[in-house]
Amino acid sequence: MAASQLVPDHYRNQPANCLMAIQAAESLGCDPLFFAQNTYLMKGKPAMTAKLQIAAANLSKRIKGGIRWVVKDGDYWCEATEEATGATLTGPIVNMDLAKAEGWTRNRKYQTLPDLMLRYRAAAFFISMYLPDATLGFRTVEEVEDIQAAEAAPTSVEQEIASLPPELGGPAPETESTPDPAAA
Repeated sequence: MAASQLVPDHYRNQPANCLMAIQAAESLGCDPLFFAQNTYLMKGKPAMTAKLQIAAANLSKRIKGGIRWVVKDGDYWCEATEEATGATLTGPIVNMDLAKAEGWTRNRKYQTLPDLMLRYRAAAFFISMYLPDATLGFRTVEEVEDIQAAEAAPTSVEQEIASLPPELGGPAPETESTPDPAAA
């Protein structure tokens, strides 16, 4: 595995990291290559893609039928049916107001893929609350990116506005001006 070109750089030529991936994949009941391709080292800690977390949660024997998203009036949350009791488990609500308040929207993906990012966040919260064992307690890559984006927050409103694209109120791109021959 460590010699394969199919694994990300943080596993390539790193037998100890590959062993960790194989052990984690075995604990989760998934293919080691699939696990390796959907995990990353971020600031020295492993993180899973939201897709891997959702897949692992959906395979959990603690819920029946997998995670369901509910979207209503801009609010996103996840639900699932608990296998043992038949009760509906409901996760916390996530929306753009929360994303802005937490600084997640500094991650550009919230401007280009807001629906997907809110779904990933709702799933991550649900899994963290009800199924942390299904993901071995790993954070999602998207959560780590959001945390990093929030920590890299501009120090003033002017800096925040300057970082926005023009269509969202940021400054217009500078263009090179050509000297006016009549003015010479």
